[in-house]
Amino acid sequence: MAVAQLSPMTSLRTDAALASVRAARPAAGTAGPAGNGRSGVRNQILEAAVGEFAERGFQEASLAAIARRVGVTAPLVLYHFGSKANLWRQALEVFSANFSAVIDEAIEQGASLEGREAFRLVVRRLVHFFAANRAAYRLMRDEGGSESGQSEWFASRRLGPTIKQVENVYRRAVDEGALRPAPFETTFFMILGAVSCYLESRGLVSHLFGTAEQGADWIDNYADQVLGLCFDGLSSGTRRDRPMLAALRAAGAPVSNSNGSTGSSGASGTNGIHGKEARLA
Repeated sequence: MAVAQLSPMTSLRTDAALASVRAARPAAGTAGPAGNGRSGVRNQILEAAVGEFAERGFQEASLAAIARRVGVTAPLVLYHFGSKANLWRQALEVFSANFSAVIDEAIEQGASLEGREAFRLVVRRLVHFFAANRAAYRLMRDEGGSESGQSEWFASRRLGPTIKQVENVYRRAVDEGALRPAPFETTFFMILGAVSCYLESRGLVSHLFGTAEQGADWIDNYADQVLGLCFDGLSSGTRRDRPMLAALRAAGAPVSNSNGSTGSSGASGTNGIHGKEARLA
């Protein structure tokens, strides 16, 4: 089967990416699309609950605060959901369905791509998802990481299958030789940190560096930075020797070759240096 290829900077910067996050399907048995009437109010309450639970956690969140976000009363919230625990569960169902929908779409669109490009697409869509849901990482970390049966349900039954799909794309890229193998759990959370930390810290960014970027393309620009960091690192395109190693080579000092022998900077095989010199490269 022919495999489509994309250049790094055009790897699926789609104008509809953020819209697809907001239009993601709700979970079965939860509220339908926002609108007028009872279903519209339920949907607004669920959206407000996701934000409140993300910011304060289940214990500190209150029905009154959730109601204030929507402009309704706490008794109306109870009328629709019966209890805070039931609202929490349904809110996380909606969050999980939205998260899953974004990943499902990315995986479907990346099915015909090489593994590396398919994984880049998934990471890009993660940036868009967390940009549209600023407190999403906190919700995943706090509500999925506590020692409770509800948290185990959220992490294992809702987040787990979606993250497993992300892992499968990563494994495909590794199997194709495009990415080096590493434990996926650390890889995933390193990427998640790069994706979410800046987006959650926009107020701090503004205080430290002036103003946080707010242009129409800032999300895509940030996605480009995340992809560059995760896939290419911080090294420049044309890597230069560090000063000490450059001085050794300029002086003709012997360096270890890849076969263990030594040679001057002009000798062949100096790309395979070992020991102290290798650590300085």
